[in-house]
Amino acid sequence: MMTDLLVLDLAALRYQWDADRRFLTAFSPAGEILSVVDGADLSDREAVFAACDLALAEAALMRPDADGVLCDLPIALFNPYTSEVAVGAVPDTDVFSAPAPFLPEADEWRASRDRDEEGEFLEVAGQRFDRWEPTFASLTRALVAHQG
Repeated sequence: MMTDLLVLDLAALRYQWDADRRFLTAFSPAGEILSVVDGADLSDREAVFAACDLALAEAALMRPDADGVLCDLPIALFNPYTSEVAVGAVPDTDVFSAPAPFLPEADEWRASRDRDEEGEFLEVAGQRFDRWEPTFASLTRALVAHQG
């Protein structure tokens, strides 16, 4: 069963604290509100992660379909540094990876999630992103890179 998604470039998202530095708002590249989280007890980095996770869990943005009719599309987030797309919130996040670097020319793309004989995949801007299951080694490398 094919599902349509709106993939947003993670590097193009914007974040803003309220005046009291209690609530962090995540915005799409077009300026639409994706999520608002209570980050009073969180570091900036933790608050951004929480905002992205909430957006993956709940955000949907209105975009026209092929016939020009507006419809709600759940979002997915594209990491331009790894050429991976995250779909769904923790702990049920699915990760899709491009076989070659994906060099986008926009901040958002329509995508379709589907399955064939090779497995589950996303079709994003004409490129196939295959679903993958992370290994312990890949998670460890990502954690080390994240911690700097």
